[in-house]
Order: sequence, then structure tokens, then C-alpha cells
Amino acid sequence: MCLTICPLFWGKITVLQIKVKKLMHKYEIIIFWDNTDSCYIADVPELPGCMAHGDSYDDALTNAKEAIDLWIDTAKEFNNPIPEPKGRRLAFA
Repeated sequence: MCLTICPLFWGKITVLQIKVKKLMHKYEIIIFWDNTDSCYIADVPELPGCMAHGDSYDDALTNAKEAIDLWIDTAKEFNNPIPEPKGRRLAFA
């Protein structure tokens, strides 16, 4: 409704949508249940120290996606290298 009445507001939404699409990454996320903490853990092995958790599988995945964005934002802020997503499953030991 407001989108047709407020073209400036529409412009901000368009920019926001572009930004959201731009933040989608293709890093592998490994999600597993942790009995000790009674929650799902989401690990992003390609980004050292990037982990999240959640009460459900979906919560852990959502939180991991946010953690990836924050990890990358922090790396950019400190001019640290950002690894490219490998785009394939990592090898397990």
C-alpha cells in the first residue's frame, strides 16, 4: 500500500532487498545436535571460529547465516582476508 504512495520509501526497500540478496553466501554449514548443551550447533568450517546454535535445526541455520554475515563484516572492518566458498563438501577426518 505505502509502496505506491511513498516512492522514496519504495526506493529504500529496493536497496535493502538488493543488499539482502548480496549477502547470501555459499559456505558449508554443518549442523548437529549437542547433548551437553541440548541445542543444535551450526559450524561454518571455512570461516575459523564461525559457529552458532539454536533450539531447532532451522534456528541454528538462521543464526549461522547471520554469523556468516557478521564474520565477513568483521573481516572487512579489519582488512582481513575472506576465504572464497569452496562450493563442495569438505573432507572429514
